[in-house]
Amino acid sequence: MNTSVQYSIESLNQDFSYSGTTTAGDPDVVAIPLTYEVLFSFYSYRRLGLHISSPEAEPVSVVAWSESTYGYFSFLGLPCHTQPTNSYVYYAVSSHGLNNFSGHILLVGCKNNTNVTIVPNQYANITMPANPQSPISAYKTYRVGESNTFVIHAGQTIRMYQAFSDISGSKIISDAPLTVISGHSAAQIPLGAIGGDPMAAQVTPTITWGKEFLLSPHHNRASGQFYKIIAHRPGTIIQRRCGTSPTVNATLSSGQVYQFNTSYTSYCSLISNKPIFVAHVGPSTFFNGGTYGDPTLNTVPPISQYLYSIEYTRYFAIFSGVNLLIPRDQYFSNNLILDNTLYSVSSWDSIIYFPNGTIAGYGWYASTSGTHTFTHANASGGIFLSIYGWTTYRGYAFSGGMGLDPINPPLPLPQVSFTQDLFIVTEGNYNAIIHLNRSANVEEEVTVRVSVTPQQLDTAEVGDDYLSTSSVVTFRYGETLHNVTIAINDDLYAEPTEYFTVRLEAIGQDVIVFPITECTVEINDNDYIQIGFSNTSLNIDSTELTLNVSNYHGVIQSGETSTVQLQVESLSGSVLNVTRFDFYNYSGSYFASFNLSDLPFFLVYNQNDAVIMGRLIIYKSSINVTIKPSVVSVIYSSKETTSSSYAASTTPVDCMTSEVFFVSTVYITPTSTIFSQACVFSQPVTVRSTSTVYTSTIITTSMNTSLSLCLSKITITVEKSSSCFNMLPTTQPNQSSLSSSVVVGGVMGYIIIFILCIVGTAGGFFCGRSSTRKQRLTMTDIIPPDTGTSSANDYEGRRNEVRASILNKNQTLPLPMKLFEKDEERKKELEARFGSEIILKYLGKLNEMASNTGYLCCGKLTWPDLQLFTIVNILVQMKPEAMETFPDLLKHKSIR
Repeated sequence: MNTSVQYSIESLNQDFSYSGTTTAGDPDVVAIPLTYEVLFSFYSYRRLGLHISSPEAEPVSVVAWSESTYGYFSFLGLPCHTQPTNSYVYYAVSSHGLNNFSGHILLVGCKNNTNVTIVPNQYANITMPANPQSPISAYKTYRVGESNTFVIHAGQTIRMYQAFSDISGSKIISDAPLTVISGHSAAQIPLGAIGGDPMAAQVTPTITWGKEFLLSPHHNRASGQFYKIIAHRPGTIIQRRCGTSPTVNATLSSGQVYQFNTSYTSYCSLISNKPIFVAHVGPSTFFNGGTYGDPTLNTVPPISQYLYSIEYTRYFAIFSGVNLLIPRDQYFSNNLILDNTLYSVSSWDSIIYFPNGTIAGYGWYASTSGTHTFTHANASGGIFLSIYGWTTYRGYAFSGGMGLDPINPPLPLPQVSFTQDLFIVTEGNYNAIIHLNRSANVEEEVTVRVSVTPQQLDTAEVGDDYLSTSSVVTFRYGETLHNVTIAINDDLYAEPTEYFTVRLEAIGQDVIVFPITECTVEINDNDYIQIGFSNTSLNIDSTELTLNVSNYHGVIQSGETSTVQLQVESLSGSVLNVTRFDFYNYSGSYFASFNLSDLPFFLVYNQNDAVIMGRLIIYKSSINVTIKPSVVSVIYSSKETTSSSYAASTTPVDCMTSEVFFVSTVYITPTSTIFSQACVFSQPVTVRSTSTVYTSTIITTSMNTSLSLCLSKITITVEKSSSCFNMLPTTQPNQSSLSSSVVVGGVMGYIIIFILCIVGTAGGFFCGRSSTRKQRLTMTDIIPPDTGTSSANDYEGRRNEVRASILNKNQTLPLPMKLFEKDEERKKELEARFGSEIILKYLGKLNEMASNTGYLCCGKLTWPDLQLFTIVNILVQMKPEAMETFPDLLKHKSIR
């Protein structure tokens, strides 16, 4: 070691500089102008830092000492020491004070662009500029759960303060080393004791903290002393033992402060399971009957930071002293080097015991003056010196020296994250539960904020859909999971799925790793609207079709729209999109009208394609929409007026009188093959002839026949005059394309005509093998043969061509036939003609066949002629060779 070292002092504002030489055993003293005292946090105090440097191989030690009207204060200055970490954590140490004097933290930057975060403790409300780099920054007070992150550069000075409260335990985090000086401008130790003085200490970063400490008293302070312990990690357990007293235990959380006091003769040991910071605090003048001195503050290093050799200087005081602490380890001996002279220590002032009863070390006290050097007898050993002095109402104390070795490397950076990036909630559940996970470091206490942060793409609205949230979550020691609840509003509107964003940020610990810093909450609506047709089926007889679509359930929120699309399609698959219906925030009904003749489907007789359908589909909707009923079946029976001619053959009739004309009335009545559809019209025709001369007369009538082939039979009833007692002439169609099979009813007094219709090239009846094969006119996309007589746009002409092509294939249309008036009379006549047993057996067998084979198309059998004709049609289809006579058919073996 050189006996003298050159050093220099430079101020950041360049208003002050100094160069000098300090010599071992004769320290240099430099007076700093009072203008460099950082009194406030104003921007004008930002450039008051002093940079003290010496050659790298020739280190120097710096002690700051101040005397003012209010008293003394002093502290050991520590170098800007770079540690193997990217996170430096410091804790403030302070006290309660006199009146409204403030506790303070003074930061001095060591490197440019250092990011710093201040985290107040649970009692502190720290006031400082929100942005210290701005000369016009507003001031803000930061409370527990809040933090301020800012930038500081090398040599810059920032003072933070708070009156009335003890700010000990407030955290300072940086990504580069800092000079952190903490204390109070007029501390009272303890609060309320008469006597207040300034006190200060430069605190060390947590990476240098330790677990084993030796504590020595201020021997000339009969009022005793206090110690403050600050924990960095949760679950910190401390044990202290003073002299031979019982061990006292305490458990601390992160940032928690523990304080105790001892007598002026008590040497103590202190051990912990996790690193801690220890400060030695001198009491106020009149505490416990004292008569001199005032509060002091100095840092106590752990045993692992003791130095081999320490030089100190006693400053002016009436009472002054130095305490030596030496651990009992493998390097210990009773020898000690004082000012380069080896001494044998025959008697130590105190033996210091660990809580387990083993000897921790020894303490030695001396009254002192001037400058001295203490050195361990073994080059690998270490010692600690505490230097202090008092006058009336004033005092100072500082640590003689300490190491800054990284004995407590930081744990891996804690990681806090949302457990997933999407959380799904249903509106009626009322709450969205957001899960957070902490990993990578469960020993570090970590505090984060979870808040709803609306983003541009969010669709949920705060207040209407959810309640804004800003929650502070603290992960204590060992905690890995936390939940945050966000209230979800339940309304009556049918809405689309909506989203909002939740963000995660650190509070006072910007070194936290956030794998997922943002998540999305998806709100699924529990309300819905129901849109559908007003009918499930329609029977129409006009080409004009009107379909009604209504909103049956639910109200859409204002600004939202649900659109459904109407399609018309045939069973063969042809589809036409007709229109769209837009449902807004009110319940509504809509009508779609169109002309069937305008549809691009061709009308043909097709047994397998019997209906057209209207179908609703969701065209565009982000809300919960139900389409029910979504399909309506439309049965279309078009009315067309045709002129049907019938040849009326007349034959002589033996009448009771022949001198007058008689009048006969012919009724032509169509009957439907579809049980649910009735052909209700009947056309009377009057036939006049004489009793002696009969002429062939063409009877022509205009009648409505259904293009849906409503008819499978017609009934012609002749009402004769009372003078006529024989059968009237048989009447049959004169169209050659209509092939008729005629049966005369004999004594029943009427004529029944059965019509065998041909579809395509195969013969068959219009009661098919399944209930869906009903005879109707249907929409289809089958294109009829092109006869060259009409254009593609001539829909009516092409329809006639289709009809002509069917008739050219010998298809027959049903002729009208008159229904009987009374079922009971018909039953009696049939039973009289064929026997009641045969009729009952006939009906029973038919019901059995209909049930087993599906041949029945017209509903449950009763006695109307329609059902009787259907019986014959079915049996003829099954056994056409048996169709010789009606009575013989009833006796056929196939139905016995």
